[in-house]
Amino acid sequence: MKKRSALLALASALLLCAASISASMASQQSNTSGSPVRIYVEPVLVGQESPELIEMDAKVNSYVSQYPSVFSGTYISTDSSGLTVGVVDQNDPAADALKALVGKLDPTSSFITIIPARYTWNDLDKIRSSIVDEYMTGGSGVSGVGVDASQDAVLVEVPRDASGLDLTNNPIAIKLTQQYGSAVMFQESAGETSATTANNDISPHFGGSGYKWYDAAGSVASGYCSLGFPVKVNNVTYGLTAGHCRPGSATNYVNAYSVGGVSSSLYFGSLYTTTWIGTQNTYGDWSLLKGSGYNPYVYNGPVGSSTFLSVVDASFYYPSVNSGMCSSGARTGQICRYKVFQTGWCEPYDGVTTCSLIRMKSDQNNDGSYDCDGWYYGDSGGSIYAGATGGVRAFGIASAITTECPAAGRFYYATSLFGVSRWNSGASMPLAP
Repeated sequence: MKKRSALLALASALLLCAASISASMASQQSNTSGSPVRIYVEPVLVGQESPELIEMDAKVNSYVSQYPSVFSGTYISTDSSGLTVGVVDQNDPAADALKALVGKLDPTSSFITIIPARYTWNDLDKIRSSIVDEYMTGGSGVSGVGVDASQDAVLVEVPRDASGLDLTNNPIAIKLTQQYGSAVMFQESAGETSATTANNDISPHFGGSGYKWYDAAGSVASGYCSLGFPVKVNNVTYGLTAGHCRPGSATNYVNAYSVGGVSSSLYFGSLYTTTWIGTQNTYGDWSLLKGSGYNPYVYNGPVGSSTFLSVVDASFYYPSVNSGMCSSGARTGQICRYKVFQTGWCEPYDGVTTCSLIRMKSDQNNDGSYDCDGWYYGDSGGSIYAGATGGVRAFGIASAITTECPAAGRFYYATSLFGVSRWNSGASMPLAP
């Protein structure tokens, strides 16, 4: 019989997002063409979001996400004490309704600020999509791109110029600035790789448990991956995991079993559908497993631990920029204190461009210095979540990490549940009672 602790301590849940991200900062410099190029400067992030702010953020972000043609997005302040919402059309009825909602949630105006914005989320997402089509799908000159609500702009990663030109004189930065003006900003990139390598999790499976693919003859694929969350489509519950985990086009890998071995109780399922490879540039890096049981709980201890937390909410939209996240995977167990930098991110890894990503960094000491101590190979497909009253709120699954560990810390990329909802607007998540 599976041993799972019933310790669903609320205190643990509320500490899951113990850190938040500071707002990014940008400066403007001039290049030889005379056009201003916005240079992205990574911030030093301090503080922790209070449980009260976490709940306000969830409610406001959920509302704002319904009106992407009115709002630019939401983000947490640099000291983690407040929430900001950007509004482009102050006279839109949706803006009036937001003010009423904020008045109820924050009657003393202690936490939430509404400010004017230049670009709506739809404006920025359209620019992001155009850059992906022109510079990433074609494989020329851009290594990553996504939306940063805290900057009211699209952040573009470009490779370091081989001739030594700085970003202010980078030809692609100049061209995109001339095309989109202040709506774009730039950063030099580092290489990426997928996060593909535990336990003996039996059905029904929890988030953060590990599995391997086997062929019909019983031969096992190299490496292992992790399970994310249950997802319900047309009244059938599937297991959400990373799409890149199943070996390429090797269709002979038909069944998934626990890392612990092959038996009926350790069966994780077979492939129902996947975005990999073909639609990952629209929906993100994910697949659905079928044929086993998948429950709304997440392992919240080190590898081998049996303690878990309840999944009490799910966001099928991007989290607020600067908010805190946690991960749970078969390689590293639970890790918190990630900070969201950009959303709607697109990044090439494993030879293909993948979108619908959340771009994060880890700050395990909570000192504003980013590190490389987040998830790792084997955690792909694992749960990405934030604290919520009574448990956790699901946001996505682990997808990729930067190859190297620079002094400024490694980037972590998670596929957002937003990608799943784009694929099927009727998709939902069963929640714990």
